[in-house]
Amino acid sequence: MKPKVLHCLALLLSGVLFGCVGIVRAGELPTNAEPRYLDKSLSEWIPLTEYAGSSEVDLFRRRDERACPAVLAIGTNALPWLLHWIRSEKQETAQLGIEGFGVLGPIAKPAIPELIRLADDWRSSSVWRNAIPALAAIQKSNVPYALPFLLSAARKRSAPAEFRLQAVQSMVENRLGRKDVTSVFLLCLKDKYWAVAAKAAIGLCDLGLEPREVVPALAACLSSRTNMPVRSPAGTVDHKPIILEGDDAVRYSAAMALVAYSSSVHSDKSKNHDYRETMRAALPVLVKALSDEDWHVAMLAAVALGYAALEPDVAVPALVKCLNHPQPYVRDSAIRALGDFGEAARAAVPELAKLAQSDPGGYVGGGWASSALKKIIPQTKP
Repeated sequence: MKPKVLHCLALLLSGVLFGCVGIVRAGELPTNAEPRYLDKSLSEWIPLTEYAGSSEVDLFRRRDERACPAVLAIGTNALPWLLHWIRSEKQETAQLGIEGFGVLGPIAKPAIPELIRLADDWRSSSVWRNAIPALAAIQKSNVPYALPFLLSAARKRSAPAEFRLQAVQSMVENRLGRKDVTSVFLLCLKDKYWAVAAKAAIGLCDLGLEPREVVPALAACLSSRTNMPVRSPAGTVDHKPIILEGDDAVRYSAAMALVAYSSSVHSDKSKNHDYRETMRAALPVLVKALSDEDWHVAMLAAVALGYAALEPDVAVPALVKCLNHPQPYVRDSAIRALGDFGEAARAAVPELAKLAQSDPGGYVGGGWASSALKKIIPQTKP
């Protein structure tokens, strides 16, 4: 084939490729049929890439091992369709686009500028609710290509609070664990919208990074009341789902994150010096949280104190007082926490012995109390 012919063909192919990129930018559905691979279309393959989806109906769908390779084989031809689905007001259709971007990963990079445009158009459209999680889904080695935009979106005080929440939530759900994410989550702990602060605390719980910076921030979050004062009933019914709002939700999430950090101390007491020292500084806040008006927070504070097992002269007496807490879950957590202190909790033996003797065959006396006593005084007989 002559060089001039080859040059013409190359120009033709370049025109086709630039045309595809133009479609991605414009975000318009192409006139050609939905791309297919083997025996299924793109919209049929995407739901088969996972065992379960976001709805109850999806929980029983079966995963097809061919699904991910099929979507990857369709490749960039899927992008105009995924962008079209992202714009849908139907959540199941939008979810199809989000999951598709997650499967394509780096292949979906050409669509990022259009997704950012859609996400940043929050003043005139609600498509950002779908575009932000789609951006977070496009990643490789746990680092998304659109991370700078997501970090900026989480800090965008001029945008609606739900916009910031969606950015934080998307990073949490995709487990984007990096130092720059940690610094943004720390900033979000001070967000005036309680849901953003609570979600940031959960993200820090999952990351487990930078204890010297994170633990003091979580302790401050647990002790402060800087978020929107939306109150939720603390509740006394044992088996109802935990549904918290406002400051209750923020304190609960901060306490949960402190449990995660203190568990590192619990798992290996000879190491994790940073965790031990930072948790030691957080102890006064955790002790105070044992008296929190929401029993969920008090319960988690007891668990964190037990895992850390530091400063027994301060923590043990506070946990002993919790043995009379009106909420049984708090009492149970306090009993187990005292057991985690081992011999350092000898001051709790009289109260634990009373519980064991008053209910020798029961869940508390015969179970948790007796178990705790055996940890504190190893020769204690069942």
